Amino acid sequence: MDAMIYLSEEWLSRATEAGRQRQDYARSRNLKHYGNKADYSVGKDIIGCIGECAAAKFFGLKWSPQIGVYNAVDVGGVLEVRARNIPGTGRDMAYRPDDKDHLPYVLVHVFQDNGVRLIGWLYGHEAREAGPWCEAKRVWFVPPPYRDIASLAIILQT
Repeated sequence: MDAMIYLSEEWLSRATEAGRQRQDYARSRNLKHYGNKADYSVGKDIIGCIGECAAAKFFGLKWSPQIGVYNAVDVGGVLEVRARNIPGTGRDMAYRPDDKDHLPYVLVHVFQDNGVRLIGWLYGHEAREAGPWCEAKRVWFVPPPYRDIASLAIILQT
């Protein structure tokens, strides 16, 4: 089972502003998007924030934008989110070499109508073992199958 979430205008606005702040922070320190050295588009940061907000809403967890905080956990201190823009260049879960093996990673697809589908999840160590390595982006792109979203909801309730 996957889950479709629509954020309120208030939360979309908050996610958009947080994405802009993340991008501004990155530019001010000459940081680059992971695996994409020339990309300064704010869209990736906004998509990431929308995905994080949707996951927080679905699982009933706290979300704060974590501007300039390295190695922070995306949602509620317990959950990492990987958001993909749909349509876009890919639909698989991205997992990086410095990601946290012990945490759950949720794949979300963010659509142009701002709908967000929570696709599935894996623990970090599972993602590292399941996906093909892409040297150009320095990331594993992990294809399905993923664990069911409902199973993560049960784990997070305990």
